Amino acid sequence: MIGKKTQFDFKKTVIARYALVVIALKGIMTDAILMNWEYRKMQHLSL
Repeated sequence: MIGKKTQFDFKKTVIARYALVVIALKGIMTDAILMNWEYRKMQHLSL
C-alpha cells in the first residue's frame, strides 16, 4: 500500500513539473512573438 502511494505522488510531481515547463515555454514563446511583432510594427511606422 505504501509503495502505491509513493508511486502516485511521484506521478503527480512529474505531471506538475511537466505542466510548469510547458507553461514556462508557452510564456517565453508568447513574449518572443509579441516582442517581434512590436519591433516590426515600430519599424513599419518609422518607414
